[in-house]
This record gives sequence, C-alpha cells and structure tokens, in this order.
Amino acid sequence: MPAPTPSLSQPSENRPRRFDDVLRIHAEGLPILQITHRTGLARNTVRSYLRAGTFVPYRRALGLLLLDQHRSFA
Repeated sequence: MPAPTPSLSQPSENRPRRFDDVLRIHAEGLPILQITHRTGLARNTVRSYLRAGTFVPYRRALGLLLLDQHRSFA
C-alpha cells in the first residue's frame, strides 16, 4: 500500500473526498488505526468523521471583527 501523498490544493477542497474515503474504508471492516495509516489522517479526525456519519461542511462562525466597533466612523 503506497503512503498517502499530500495534495497541493486547498484542504477544504479535499475534505469531502477524505470524508468519503474514511467511510468507504470503514465499511470494508478496517479498524480506525488502519484507516489512519491508509489516509494519513489523525486518529481523532477519523473518529469524528465516523461519529458524524454524514459530511458537514465547515462554516466559520459569524462574530465581531476587531474593526466593527469603528464601523460607524466610516
């Protein structure tokens, strides 16, 4: 089995593919440790993907920005 090769694209672009890979490998019956070796992902990442069950895209929380308090001056 070849070692995982890092991708040069944005990590967020690869996340759905990695998620699907983890679910597919888990469906083959391999344990979490083997999945981490095959994918190059951390054990806790694999566990969270399996716990989620379906892909959830990352959304940045909307919060106050540092300059929001000065917005009225613009």
